Amino acid sequence: MKFIRNTFVFLLVIIVSGALMAVWSFYEYTQVKVTRVSLADFAVPESFRGKKIVFAADFQYDTLTNGSNTEMLQKVVDMMNAEQPDIILLGGDYINYAQYIDETFAILGQLRAPLGIYAVTGNHDQARLERLYAAFDEYNIQNVDNAGFWINQGDDRIRIGGVEDWYFGAPDADLAIGDAAPNDFMIMLAHNPDYFEELTVEQHQHIDLTLAGHLHAGQVTAFGLFAPIIPSSYGDKYLYGMKNYDGNNIYITSGLGGNVGPMQVRFFAQPEIVVFDL
Repeated sequence: MKFIRNTFVFLLVIIVSGALMAVWSFYEYTQVKVTRVSLADFAVPESFRGKKIVFAADFQYDTLTNGSNTEMLQKVVDMMNAEQPDIILLGGDYINYAQYIDETFAILGQLRAPLGIYAVTGNHDQARLERLYAAFDEYNIQNVDNAGFWINQGDDRIRIGGVEDWYFGAPDADLAIGDAAPNDFMIMLAHNPDYFEELTVEQHQHIDLTLAGHLHAGQVTAFGLFAPIIPSSYGDKYLYGMKNYDGNNIYITSGLGGNVGPMQVRFFAQPEIVVFDL
């Protein structure tokens, strides 16, 4: 009888714990945080001091069970606009399913930044690139897949560049860098942080900060202690946050959405938008 009672208690604890973790997972994905990062120590041109960049990636709010989930996407877009950014950078993976492209970009198209919106594509975008590029054009989002653009302010300028997806594209940092000199200030978008390892010493000298996503900070972690599944060749080296390796800087965002099967879940990997203060 004591064995049966103990077994029942054990099973009850497992069931209740599992239910609580599931509830928390569904709740956490709705709790988008604003992470603020100062670039005061970076060599930002004087005319850009005080400007604000908002960065977001891995939207992926659409699932086969909840459709395009426009409510969460609208919440994020409103949060980004509320920061009154001067520049918006988008790091790829906008949708999971092609049928939701129009609904997704009808909301992403509400983003506003006086110095421009710049975007790369991610691995989940590759099967519908032509439609995504058309959406970029429709909503005045500048695509920087293997490209770069100068932003001018007063007598100064900075360069925003980007590369194609590391898994399915042919990323070329030289095209992103273009005619930038080592003393120019440049930010590069690379959806997958693994590409950071492919940059040459010379290319790193031209890039002040690389921005990436893709890994979702593990998305479902062991209470934030470690992530059982990390889609990277380098383990948790590029899991999340600002990293500096040999004087080269990369920030990896935890991203926003990302489904597990038909569900949207996060477990101790809180979604975010990132605000960089220049």
